[in-house]
Amino acid sequence: MTQKSIIQNNRILMISLIYILLISVSVSSQNPRNLLSKPLKVSPKETGISERAKKFLENKQVESVKVWVFYTDKGVLTQNEFNDKASKVKLSDKVLNRRKKVNKDYITFADLPVESKYVKQIEKLGGILRINSKWLNASSFLIPITHLDQISRFPFVVEIKPVAAFKTSSGDPDSIITIPPKLDYGFGLDQLEQIHVPSVHERGYTGAGVTLAIFDTGYRKTHEAFELHYNENRVLAEYDFIFDDGNTSNEAGFDVSSQWNHGTSVWSVTGGYKPGSMIGPAYRANFLLAKTEDLRDEYPAEEDFWIAALEWADSLGTDVVTTSLGYSDWYEQSDFDGQTAPITLAANT
Repeated sequence: MTQKSIIQNNRILMISLIYILLISVSVSSQNPRNLLSKPLKVSPKETGISERAKKFLENKQVESVKVWVFYTDKGVLTQNEFNDKASKVKLSDKVLNRRKKVNKDYITFADLPVESKYVKQIEKLGGILRINSKWLNASSFLIPITHLDQISRFPFVVEIKPVAAFKTSSGDPDSIITIPPKLDYGFGLDQLEQIHVPSVHERGYTGAGVTLAIFDTGYRKTHEAFELHYNENRVLAEYDFIFDDGNTSNEAGFDVSSQWNHGTSVWSVTGGYKPGSMIGPAYRANFLLAKTEDLRDEYPAEEDFWIAALEWADSLGTDVVTTSLGYSDWYEQSDFDGQTAPITLAANT
């Protein structure tokens, strides 16, 4: 890949990666009432799993499927029960200060964890837990497809939906993006000028004091574009939601060699610092790195890891999330109505 083609590809990223891309999951937790500090209960629907979802899952022709199971409540039915469970939830000062801007510096229903008793009942039927989501009041499981109807009849289950995925080709598995040193902004100057970044930098706005969370495929942390971040201790935390560990670089013997390519590109184009080559708009920001996209097998990128990363980043007080991906393999166009994203506290703060 040539230096010029890298820059051309990144022009689109530079413009698109400065906002939060919301995924389309129709859930009750995006309802504003879930931001209230009182117990809530959702009435179960008559059909725990829709015909469209059933058809999609059956077409996979596999014994076990990945699904979201949405719950009716969180095991708190009175205000005293709510208060007791809320007293065990701890929010950092950074999170509380961010919420204070919109008068939500308190524990809400969305902050409470999912009810563990519900999770255990599904596990008894062979469900393998992948992710719990407090915001969605749901869990994603790998479940034998023959057990879905039985699970959908549990009184605490509202509905069951497939875990969506986005599939893409692997590209060149051995291409690692590197950019030869130049001066100043280098080849990045043209794209930066299109969105007036140099003039913003001249005014002192460099991302300093802002925490940016990046959700992607992984990161080549030894890349020279990130040396300044580590020298100044501005990589605050990282987590690999695929392998459930604290390393967001390639996992030897597990990841394909191209796993970290896209994440490395996104981090560099948003906040990298290599004078004469690429200087990102937010090169002085603090960073949270989340590895959520799995490029193995048929290269599916699945939404439950993304949701887990979002709740993780929120708990650490992130100000902005950048993620250049979306999930659409079983949704229809009508689902993308702007009202179905699982963002609650983050979208409002």
